[in-house]
Amino acid sequence: MRRNVRLDQLDYDRAEEIHLCSPSLRCKVKSFLPDIDHFIASLDQRLQAYKPLAGRFGCFGYLSTLSPKELQAAAKTLVDSYTSDLDNSFVDELCHFAMFADIFKDDEAVQFSSL
Repeated sequence: MRRNVRLDQLDYDRAEEIHLCSPSLRCKVKSFLPDIDHFIASLDQRLQAYKPLAGRFGCFGYLSTLSPKELQAAAKTLVDSYTSDLDNSFVDELCHFAMFADIFKDDEAVQFSSL
């Protein structure tokens, strides 16, 4: 019977069996490392899922550091994503809110430092 070389791995039946000497090494290789690989893959999958949301809503974390043009671009991206919920006036409202919040951030810092 002839084997299909394309479907078989290159080292099929030719590689030496690895003997794991200690139980701790065997546990690490057979349990711990696959679990860590699965954990990393799950975290990466979640990261990929949150990237679009961070692109849309990330501007709210940087209201005080974004320039007005950057803030307008971020607000426009949000308006374009949610056209049925937001209208174009949101761009100006967000810029106005950022200036308003910037005025009161020093007052808030003083209020919390006195506690």
